[in-house]
Amino acid sequence: MGAIEKISKVLKSFFKKGMKGKYKLIFLGLILLGVFFIFLLSSHFRKPFPFPTGPIPMVRVEGGTFKRFTLNGNKQIYQHIVEVDSFWIGKYEITQAQWALVMSDNPSREKGANRPVSAVSWFDAVEFCNRLSQKANLSPVYMIRGDEVTCDLTKNGYRLPTEAEWEFAARGGNLSLGYKYAGSDNYREVSRVSDEIHDVGGKNPNELGLYDMSGNVAEWCWDLYDGNDQYYYRSLAYRETIMKNPTGPVEGTDRVTRGGGNLYQRPVYSRCYLEPELDPHNNAYQYSKTGFRVVRTITDN
Repeated sequence: MGAIEKISKVLKSFFKKGMKGKYKLIFLGLILLGVFFIFLLSSHFRKPFPFPTGPIPMVRVEGGTFKRFTLNGNKQIYQHIVEVDSFWIGKYEITQAQWALVMSDNPSREKGANRPVSAVSWFDAVEFCNRLSQKANLSPVYMIRGDEVTCDLTKNGYRLPTEAEWEFAARGGNLSLGYKYAGSDNYREVSRVSDEIHDVGGKNPNELGLYDMSGNVAEWCWDLYDGNDQYYYRSLAYRETIMKNPTGPVEGTDRVTRGGGNLYQRPVYSRCYLEPELDPHNNAYQYSKTGFRVVRTITDN
């Protein structure tokens, strides 16, 4: 006997034995009302998300330039001038509730609807971006064929930030006050360097109104990791030119992560200009404190 037949049998029995007259009608009315609300909710979740920022609160970052540095010990070493075009970026890291709405699961080990999703691989993150784009009636950015992922930055869908976009936004964009961390020289004002993931937005934002770019979780970027930094740092003469909208080296295996005071539990990893790398396939161990935020290219459509 199927589930529907069983329910029908129970209801018929209940009507015969348990209720009389107007009470049957009231009970039936409540059932119909419940079905109606379920229909409304399902219709709501099937609707496309509104343009331009959709279900993800986003901030517009006006294009500009910044000087890229790396860290040698405790000393910043100047490498290159980078220019990026304007783009949208998530005000917060993607939360577990947002992830679950799109992916219908929650891989995070430290549960909490408003905590950033974590324990996701780089491949998980790009798949999320494509599915979110489809839900929002936008053009997916990524073409995914197994382990081969290509990116079309002219599309209007959701995607991971390039490392350059992430750093420019973390530094405060054109409103930057030159802080060491994303919004302050005191990491405790903008980051929790601990072993526990917290709700997004619990610390102060940076100059653009972006939260947690120096922590909670480490955040995946699009770029392959350049272990020798040859992509940016080639020669003294080359350093005087401007690299426009860089997307990282074309060879490599690991992918760049940024931020992540909770992952590494050291303030130095909360700085705007440090670039740890992780295996893009893995979503376990240290990846349990790795998540991401999304960006969108600003297009005419």
